[in-house]
Formats: sequence, C-alpha cells, structure tokens
Amino acid sequence: MPVVSLRGGMELEIPDRREIREIADAAVRAEAAAYTWMRLPETLSGRPSGSAITLGVGKGQVLGPQQGYAWVIRRLVVTGLTASATTPDIVNFFLNDRFNGPVWWQLNGNQFGETFGRSELVMMPSDTMSLQSVGTLAATGLIIVSGELEEVPAEMLYKVR
Repeated sequence: MPVVSLRGGMELEIPDRREIREIADAAVRAEAAAYTWMRLPETLSGRPSGSAITLGVGKGQVLGPQQGYAWVIRRLVVTGLTASATTPDIVNFFLNDRFNGPVWWQLNGNQFGETFGRSELVMMPSDTMSLQSVGTLAATGLIIVSGELEEVPAEMLYKVR
C-alpha cells in the first residue's frame, strides 16, 4: 500500500488501485461461489401401485435444499405418465408431504414438463418436494421427477429474482 504523509508527521496507508481491484474481485468470486446451477436430483421415482402413486418423505425420498439454502426451480418434468386426449394421468406436487394442503404445482401426461421464471417456484430451507397422483393412473412403468434449479444461500435469494 502506498504510504501518505499527513501534516504533523502522521503516516497513513491507503490501498492503491490494484489492491482495491483485488478486494472487489475476491468479493465477487466469493458471491459467485455461493450460487450453483444444478439438475434436480432424481430422488422422486417409483412405480404406481393400485393405479396410484405417492412419492416423497413418507416413502423415504427426501428432495429439497440443505439447511441454509434455497432452490429456485427452473424446470420440472415428470417422465412416465400416460397421455390421453380425454383423461391423461395427473400428478400434483406438494411441499413437505402436506397432501391435504395447497397444491404447489400440477403436471399431466399431456403437459409433463414446465419451465418457470425467476422466483415462480421456490423451495426454502427445510422444504421438501412430494408428488401424488390425482384419480386413477393408467401408467404402470417407472415415474421419474427431474428438472433444473438454481441453488443459493437463503439470504441471497433476492439475487436470483
């Protein structure tokens, strides 16, 4: 650091441009390191039983951000549903295995995937994703939930809006 002499003989160290740039770059790198784009882990998967399916914590399938982090879901896809012009398979997504609570999102065999804008579908720390069929499922094969998301520390959620 350059040394600046002040009147009265006092000396003061002041950072030069290079040092200021290094400090700013380090702050940007630390912030960027906290952000992660990732594919949704394919934790929610299974075969229908009795023409119905439920996936989530109750089945030992925990899918959600780690404590202290939030997920911004950008794409959600359900593979394995049966398409139909009149009665496609339908599944509802819920938060935290609250199957009698509000539906978080719904997909079906005809529209089996959806993309989302910023902050449309957010999971906070300790939230988990669950899936449950609506009515009778025609599908008999493996049903898999997949997608893409952005993960950030919860306090940085405003930066991915």
